[in-house]
Amino acid sequence: MLSLLIGINHYESDGIKDLEGCVNDIEYISTYLQHCLKVPPQSITTLLSPSSNTTPNNMISKTPTLKHIIEALELLIKSAKENESILVHFSGHGTRVPTTHPEFKSNNPLDEALVTMDDTLYTRKLLRDVELDGYLKQMAARKQMYSWYSTAVIREELHD
Repeated sequence: MLSLLIGINHYESDGIKDLEGCVNDIEYISTYLQHCLKVPPQSITTLLSPSSNTTPNNMISKTPTLKHIIEALELLIKSAKENESILVHFSGHGTRVPTTHPEFKSNNPLDEALVTMDDTLYTRKLLRDVELDGYLKQMAARKQMYSWYSTAVIREELHD
């Protein structure tokens, strides 16, 4: 099993409310994967936002910027073998925004998206549902078994 675990407590933009507990979620999931499912640490990639706390024990991490998340997803797909399980877990903000892909969303003018650490109201560095669908299709085409889990909560009051 290969895993990508993403936890964002702190967002770079002052306009996005920080969260508590997302990095802890990732520490608990990583511990569970390693101790209960015997997933080797080198098979787990973590992307964690810096906070006042230090990086959880035994976890080496890059920050969960849009660039790093995309790089990690692409490496995960490239590295996984046929019939290998892939787990992706995101703990952070989610949002709904006007779609940038109307050709795929005839009845829905909104994209649901994961809010990356480097998102702002001006740059909109989001990982949109249409883009996530593309990664899932790549995994399916390579006969990789995948599971996505997100604790992202979509709230209207995301931005101050």
